[in-house]
Amino acid sequence: MSKLATALSLSLALAVGAAGVEELVADANIAYRNGRLERAEELYNQALAVEPQNVAAINGLGLVAMARGDYETALDRLLPLVGEFQNDANFLYSLGSIYKALGDYPNASDVFSRALELTPDDPPLLSGMVESLLQEGRIDEALPLSADLVELDQRNADYLYLHAMANRLSDNHVNARRYLEYVLQYEPGYELAFDPLFETYLVLEDYTAALEHAQHWVEVVPGDGWAWRALGMAHYKNADFSGAFEAAQLMLELGRVDNQLLKVVSHWLRATDRGGEARRLWERAAELQPYNMVAQGELGGD
Repeated sequence: MSKLATALSLSLALAVGAAGVEELVADANIAYRNGRLERAEELYNQALAVEPQNVAAINGLGLVAMARGDYETALDRLLPLVGEFQNDANFLYSLGSIYKALGDYPNASDVFSRALELTPDDPPLLSGMVESLLQEGRIDEALPLSADLVELDQRNADYLYLHAMANRLSDNHVNARRYLEYVLQYEPGYELAFDPLFETYLVLEDYTAALEHAQHWVEVVPGDGWAWRALGMAHYKNADFSGAFEAAQLMLELGRVDNQLLKVVSHWLRATDRGGEARRLWERAAELQPYNMVAQGELGGD
């Protein structure tokens, strides 16, 4: 480093020191809360240039990385601070959320558990804990916590969804239906609920409700091939093979393939002397999925 560069660096450090590291961190925190991530990062780094081990600045850089979706960097920043913030529920929530985003659910549930010991009725912490437990397959542990979560906020679609999924994974399809219907009652466009609710209707053999739900699904998300697949299956379950055929065509146009629906529709087409149309369905399926052995078998059998 040249003498001039060294002098400038020392001058900057002295200036920052005069301003105060705490003031820099406070300004960085404000910038972070306002979504000005670049400015926050700049100020945190200025603070660290003066005080390299400033835990608040290091934590701030971790939060900035987390906000950007750079979870690996965020984890590298926050892990060394665990001892310093082991009794800080907000810090533990951030760390648990990073683990969850990285798919490390055992560590996520462990961190959320420690945070819940500090603030037992905190909905975001409970939500993170429930999601992590469900991902781990620890359904029996997740179910009572998801019930607590819904009790704390009975109109929150995210919490209702988690409780519904805990019930569904417990094979309590009646309760799963109830809570998934609540989700769409409070938030009609909640796309995560569409498919599990449809499958729940099928399990419960309520084909009228399945058809009404599938029709709503395609109205909300007309470009979703799985919505059209659901509509096709609902038509089939209601013995409307013509409707199932139309929905299957749209499903394929949107780039989705479901062999079960296509088998039902192609069997009906061949039984009504429309084998050419059946073949075209399977040709489209094979085009979308060249290694679809069912499609290849259907085409080879024509």
